Parts: sequence; C-alpha cells; structure tokens
Amino acid sequence: MKAYREPAERPEEPQPPEPTREDALGPLVATFRPLPLWRSLVDPWLLTLRGVTVALHREGLVIHRRAKSTTVLWDDVDELWMNGDRKNGFLRILDVTVRLHDRKRITVPLQLTDSARLYNEIVKGCSTPLIPQALDALRRGEVLTFGPFKVDANGIRNRWFWETTWSELSLVRFHSGEIALHKRTRFLNWRTIDLTDIPHATVLIRVIREYAPKCETA
Repeated sequence: MKAYREPAERPEEPQPPEPTREDALGPLVATFRPLPLWRSLVDPWLLTLRGVTVALHREGLVIHRRAKSTTVLWDDVDELWMNGDRKNGFLRILDVTVRLHDRKRITVPLQLTDSARLYNEIVKGCSTPLIPQALDALRRGEVLTFGPFKVDANGIRNRWFWETTWSELSLVRFHSGEIALHKRTRFLNWRTIDLTDIPHATVLIRVIREYAPKCETA
C-alpha cells in the first residue's frame, strides 16, 4: 500500500506594492536650495527659507521644510497663482500657490537657487498643458473664467465692471505682471489686469495673443 501525502500548498504569488505618490512623481530633475546667507542682508525675510529645498521631478515636486515634506503632482493641480510684490512698476514673483482638485492650497517658494527655472518648470507642468484645451474650448463657443474675468471668442469682460470686444482694442501690452488694454491711444491704458489676480496667467496671455488684433511686450 502506497503512503498518501497531502499535496503541498502552492505559495501565493507576491503582489506588487501599491504605487505611492512618490512613485508617481517620476525621476528627480533638479533640486533648488536656499540662496547664500549674505543675500539675507538685502532681503532679511529670506532667513525664513533656511532649511527649505524644492525637489523638482518630472511629474511634480516635493517641498522639504526641515522635518516636513509636501508633495505636489501636476495632475492634482486645479489652479496656479503667482504672488509677489511690485516695486517701481516691476513685479517680483516671490512664490506661487497651487490649488489642488480637493481645494487644498500649497505655497511653493521661488526665492531659491535658479528661481527662474523653478518658476518656468511649475508653469510648464501646471498651466502649459491647458493652453490647447483653452483654445479648443473658445473655438467651440465656450466661455473661460480667470478669477474675476471671463473670456470668449468675442471679447473679455470683468465680472462686475467692464467688457470689451477684441476688435475694439487697438493694442494689448504685456508688462511685468500686468496686461494693459488700450482702445483709442497706445499712450493711455483703458484697463489693466494684474496677473496676480488671476489663476493660470500664462493661459490668459496666450488666449489674448490669439484673439487681440495687436499685442506687444514692453
């Protein structure tokens, strides 16, 4: 009589780990660090950024503040706002605020090494993909909203105060964080739009360049 042996149980196949937000970030592209300490002699508030770094990844970024880290994925961003101060007519962008789809707001400091590159990469990740979508929407006759401003293929209007058609504008001038709308003369602004008052400013600029009869950069 042959001995009977229970078949051995097959080991369960190991399951791949659940992807994390860190996995979704993709590879590291660059790291932005605090400016040299001597710069604080000119701008003392830069001392608040000691110990802060921003790690830029292909699909987002991570803000490291000593013991705390905050992750932002480009796909989670609903709005991008710029913040800054204006001096002698020029806007200095100090940081940007992203509002996520869950309405959470996160501020990303820009006064770090290579701040221009950091700002451009954030715009590239958050706003640039929206430009073709915005232009397609306008061609379909839809209305776009940028904060208190509404735009369609016929013109632009402030929610409460004014409106104009594109054909009524003689010139649109882009200058250091502002959009100046001119009607009868290029020497006097008819209306001015402060880019810190609207989300996705670069998308609005692209739309205006598409529809306004004449644009220039001061």
